[in-house]
Amino acid sequence: MFKKAKSSLSRGSKTRIIILTILLMMLTCVLIQRLFTLQIVNGEDYLNNFALSIKKERVLNSTRGEIYDCNGELLAYNRLAYSVTFEDSGSYESTHVRNLSLNIIFCILQVYCVSSCFKLFLHVSTIVNPAL
Repeated sequence: MFKKAKSSLSRGSKTRIIILTILLMMLTCVLIQRLFTLQIVNGEDYLNNFALSIKKERVLNSTRGEIYDCNGELLAYNRLAYSVTFEDSGSYESTHVRNLSLNIIFCILQVYCVSSCFKLFLHVSTIVNPAL
């Protein structure tokens, strides 16, 4: 049965299969070369550009004015407030190492009087004993 199927393939179709195989191997080589260039040759540049693009600072200086009710009593007033959010996007070896890093940052903020100038809150589940 296999001999019959093999003999039924004409010489032209064998040539087409060979050409298609060569073409696919060439495309695979081009893909591998392109991946090498992107990751090995230019990888550090792309990493630096990514690190610059994820850091964003925004300062919004705006006031909404004072709000009074129909009797002229003050309902809402302007008070300067700061809100800082720390988003941890680093990769750590373990959860323990991550918690230690976050605890060190919190301790540094406390040392530099940030907590007395502003209300600084730390969620209870992130407190780690540094002696561990």
